[in-house]
Amino acid sequence: MTEAQSSAAMQFYLGSAHPNQAPEAPLFEAFGIDFREHPERLRELLDETFSTRQADDVESLLGIANRFGALTHEAIPLLCRLLLADFHQRHEDIARDLQSLRDPRSVAALYDACFLDLPYFWDGGDALARMCTWALHDVGTPEAFDRLRALTGHPRQNVIDYALKRLSAASKT
Repeated sequence: MTEAQSSAAMQFYLGSAHPNQAPEAPLFEAFGIDFREHPERLRELLDETFSTRQADDVESLLGIANRFGALTHEAIPLLCRLLLADFHQRHEDIARDLQSLRDPRSVAALYDACFLDLPYFWDGGDALARMCTWALHDVGTPEAFDRLRALTGHPRQNVIDYALKRLSAASKT
């Protein structure tokens, strides 16, 4: 993204639109496209963040992609890559998006994310791991439950507890 596009994306994401203008107008103008009609372009822009490694762009584009319905099942491979990427701080949001999509293709990435320990984590990654165990539970496939069972051997007790809680909840349904 250009600097102007990045700025417009962040302004839209933060909700700082001009008072006499539709909030999406500066965004669409900066990108030259109406994301309501072309949500796939948002997925392409998110994919480009891997080469630019712009954490702020990940944050704003995820918010915008959610707003315009771009995070569909077509975005699963991209979301899985972003979940495991180390250059941003939106891991829990991505895990939540994967949870809502309940796509079996996300199982391996959700499991792997339980082992991330990134510098910005204040808790060693426990909050992300908790979110991922919820997502694995909600995916609900045999593979997802196998991964939850595998997490009962995790090196951190909190993650083991999260996995056991989700497995217990599953056995009650």
